[in-house]
Amino acid sequence: MSADKSSPSSPNKRSGSAKRRRSVMNKFRSTEEERAEMRANAAAAGLKFGSYMRELACRKPTTRAVPDVSPDRAAVSEFLGRVGRYEGNLYQVVRRMNFGDLPEVHELAALADEARAFIDAARALWHGERRP
Repeated sequence: MSADKSSPSSPNKRSGSAKRRRSVMNKFRSTEEERAEMRANAAAAGLKFGSYMRELACRKPTTRAVPDVSPDRAAVSEFLGRVGRYEGNLYQVVRRMNFGDLPEVHELAALADEARAFIDAARALWHGERRP
């Protein structure tokens, strides 16, 4: 029986730890203030702490710097996910209508209300207002 290439036990597929190119942990001492300053500088550069330190210390780092995910990026990802959900819901409604199955008015009103509330929240966020 041949081994499946997509199987996790396949010899050709490496696990996450087998893919890692950095295996040495570097440790050094600093004061709390120095550590806070280093972390703040890394955040200001948009990088994770380790990536920031490699960028500073190595002439030519062997791996690319990993940017730190900002809350704005997380909000955009959530926004796109919800837009996709609404798109899927609209597609389902239109598909049902094409087959002659008309949805109930209260179903359409509920979908419209939910989408309207989401759009209002997105607009508020876009303009810098925070809503719970």
